[in-house]
Amino acid sequence: MSTGYILVDSPNPYTAQGTYPRRGGAQLSGTCIVHTSEGNWRGGVDALTNLVRTRADYGCYHRACDWQDIATYYPWEWETWQDSETNNWAAGISAACRTTDWGNMPADVEEGFYRNLALMAADFINYMASKEIQVPLRRITGAQARARVPGFAAHGDSGISRSDPGVNFDWDRFFKYTADVLNGVLSPNPSYTEDEQFFIDLDIPLP
Repeated sequence: MSTGYILVDSPNPYTAQGTYPRRGGAQLSGTCIVHTSEGNWRGGVDALTNLVRTRADYGCYHRACDWQDIATYYPWEWETWQDSETNNWAAGISAACRTTDWGNMPADVEEGFYRNLALMAADFINYMASKEIQVPLRRITGAQARARVPGFAAHGDSGISRSDPGVNFDWDRFFKYTADVLNGVLSPNPSYTEDEQFFIDLDIPLP
């Protein structure tokens, strides 16, 4: 029977990209790492999914998105190999684009990315709330992420040689859209037509 999680139902046959339970009995702390995949945005999340399902090295997330779709790779409770500094207690979400794409993509494409990132973030916040852990809409430092503080950290702040989601990533927009999702309000995007399906897929109440 399908679980609905891509890498649980169809594991990478070369290198496992996640494990359950988390090593050493670790638990989610409410820390979430925000990534970009560093693939061409035009390939979308399908290209990223093909990569994480077949790569021989480590690198995956709990959720990833492009401007149209969200891919659910693992349940939040699984440990995934998304950030070597925080894997054991953190979750990871990713945009299927490059750090240099922010501000350079078509406006409607960029809008879709931020909206889908917000949907993933809101789903994580709601899940942690069900575990009685409150995740604030704030950016935390790499040191705070390593100290298991709830919040959202850039992968580039994790302590390893990464720069994602990039200096042009709009944290204010990301948090604004996430708040809109949590509050049942959607920011305008006339070109985007699949809102209801994404809410249904992520088990978030429709506004």
